[in-house]
Amino acid sequence: MSEIKLIRIKEILNMNFFIPDYQRGYRWEPQQALDLLNDIEEFSNKADRGDEEIYCIQPLVVKKRDEEELFNKIHDEAKSLSEVENLLKNRSWDVVDGQQRLTTIFIILSILNSKSFSIEYQTRDGSSDALKKLNSMSDEEKKSNIDYYHMKNVYDKASEWLGNHSGISDKFRDVLMNNVCFIWYEIPETDDAITVFTRLNIGKIPLTDAELIKALFLNNSHYKCSNNYLENKRSEIAMQWDEIEFSLQNDEFWLFIHGKEYSKPTRIDFIFDLICGKNAFGIGRKDKIGNDEHKTFRYFLEAFDEYSKADGWVCETAWKEVRKYYQIFNEWYHDYRLYHYVGFVIDQNILRIDNLTKEWDKHNKEEFVDYLRSKIKEKVFTEKGWTKETLKEYRFDEDKKQNDSSNKNKNKRECLSILLLHNVETIIQQNLERIEKAEYKLPDFTKFPFHLFKSEKWDVEHIRPASGDDFSHETDKNLFLKLSINYIDDKETIDWIDNYFSRNGEKGRKSFSDIFERIVNLNDTLTDSEKNRIWNFTLLDASTNREYQNAIFPIKRAFIANKENGYKTTYKEETYEIVPDKEGKREIAFIPPCTKNVFVKFYTSVPETLTSWTKKDAEAYYADILDKLDFYFM
Repeated sequence: MSEIKLIRIKEILNMNFFIPDYQRGYRWEPQQALDLLNDIEEFSNKADRGDEEIYCIQPLVVKKRDEEELFNKIHDEAKSLSEVENLLKNRSWDVVDGQQRLTTIFIILSILNSKSFSIEYQTRDGSSDALKKLNSMSDEEKKSNIDYYHMKNVYDKASEWLGNHSGISDKFRDVLMNNVCFIWYEIPETDDAITVFTRLNIGKIPLTDAELIKALFLNNSHYKCSNNYLENKRSEIAMQWDEIEFSLQNDEFWLFIHGKEYSKPTRIDFIFDLICGKNAFGIGRKDKIGNDEHKTFRYFLEAFDEYSKADGWVCETAWKEVRKYYQIFNEWYHDYRLYHYVGFVIDQNILRIDNLTKEWDKHNKEEFVDYLRSKIKEKVFTEKGWTKETLKEYRFDEDKKQNDSSNKNKNKRECLSILLLHNVETIIQQNLERIEKAEYKLPDFTKFPFHLFKSEKWDVEHIRPASGDDFSHETDKNLFLKLSINYIDDKETIDWIDNYFSRNGEKGRKSFSDIFERIVNLNDTLTDSEKNRIWNFTLLDASTNREYQNAIFPIKRAFIANKENGYKTTYKEETYEIVPDKEGKREIAFIPPCTKNVFVKFYTSVPETLTSWTKKDAEAYYADILDKLDFYFM
């Protein structure tokens, strides 16, 4: 069984470490050693540092050396009982991972003239002796061996650093010995060290907090029970661990409670981080935990140390806490209202997941739903002063004339939360209607796919184009006009376009801006002011938005229909027709439901035309926004 603990530098003095031949030599650069020294100095100078607070360096993965070798050593070298005891106490350890930091600590201790440990190298004869005489190593010796070269460079830079900090040498030495710790991870003697080394180094898979914590949960010493119960409990935890990690690796589940910004290879760490941040185990000396990348592991280690001394409480109760968080997330995920409201408040940074779990403990489900809706109302509507009247009249790109696209986009994006909530509430209310009707009582429900939504960048896009100013290139203007001619039946406008391309002189030839305005205003007109209000905006992923730019309504509709079917839209150059690229690679696509509703004119009971977005369409769309979001305006 693996053993895992924190071990202070002073506790590894007199130990014997052996670097097997499957490991490469010492390769740290001087800057890496300086970074370590600076980190330890910064830690030692923390104003609020407690005497027992620790600075944790990366895991030192070790395995006890072969017992037969130890017996031979005792037989050959021990002359008395005390020497036998000393050999047993200071037995050798194979270093599976962590030799670079271990060697650097040895170099620092030698500069400080401190008592140290020993390191032997299986295939690099002389490296152990070289470590002991770096102070007097000549340039010729340094250049004779790549290991010596790196060791000497680090020694010289570390000596220079410590010389420049001579005023803190005693304090630094004390902190190094008593407060700097390795995470000591002892793998079972039955494990193959080369396999472990390959996973940690060749596969570039780090030893995560989750793996370290798992070793705590599966360690025999943390249980006070019969062997049969112990094996059953450990098997149960291992199986449930895999179940939780498997569920969290499903992006549909994961991305409704989390963003895409997550770099750890295992996602169960997220639950452990929540438990640590909440201090769910009530650790009295949390100041000892520190704040580096392994603080969550040390929090669990402290909990296990603190409570296992009592009555074996820690494993079962700690695991119940882990399961509790997973069960909360699972319940949220499988309830159609909780899924959508939790997903929305997390996506819009209205509430953090730790705040949500605390509130969940205080309320029943209906009260929790009311709490979520009240926070949405407060953050999205009340704080911004949105009412039915102000929302209708507000111009979302009023800074357009400042030639600052960032300002313009920022103003347009002020309604993103409202448009997203419109999509969310549309799905929630449709689900509610289905559940209330007996024939629709199904075990599953329609979901807004937060995992797809978070995989794209989103624009707030005009449904009806605001102007033709964005067509900066002649080819774009030509494309717009040649595509548009397929969707209009106004003879005068068609004549304008034909004349634009005839090149038979400029007389009577209309400008692109004139033709653009005529095309977009062929049907019921939205004024310039009305084009910049919420009833003329919808959500669209940035890639699709860039593809169709300021195209007219039927062209946008064709792009969206093809996108929904997973096809990239292209143009047939000979006829300027819009065609889906069915020969190309299919793309995973997501069009928000309300965006689809806009372009099929779902909100207009009797559409006047399918070739443009009219005032009647805009008013019907706005009425639906007010209807679906009615609660938030009360």
